[in-house]
Amino acid sequence: MAAGYFAIGFGVLLAIVGGLITLTSGHDMVGLMGKGFGLLIFAGGAALAMQGRKLMRRGAESSERDLAMAARTLAQKNGGTVTLEQVAESLSLERELAAAEMRKLVGRGVFDMDFTPEGQQVYKLTSPATPELPAKA
Repeated sequence: MAAGYFAIGFGVLLAIVGGLITLTSGHDMVGLMGKGFGLLIFAGGAALAMQGRKLMRRGAESSERDLAMAARTLAQKNGGTVTLEQVAESLSLERELAAAEMRKLVGRGVFDMDFTPEGQQVYKLTSPATPELPAKA
């Protein structure tokens, strides 16, 4: 994730510097070369920033896929059901973040939300062959 932030930040900085060079160059031969150089720097910065966005998106998808796999494995070890507290503890997440991730998995059909007779909220695996994970990029 840090590499994505760095690429975006550095790309934007290069784009700004390239734009400034392009705008402040004169109209003689040296100025025209400066404009070309500025445009080249601008284009490189824009490309670097876009690559950083792709890197961030891939990292987020990978992280989401890893959380889904871990929650599914935990549920399989516990007979197909898991509590929010178990997910938060085993994945070292805050309770709110674990709840948000489990809601995503319920929305994708990986888990069903249910309640025990004692009133405790649990998540049940829908089926072992559920295609819940996005394809690897």
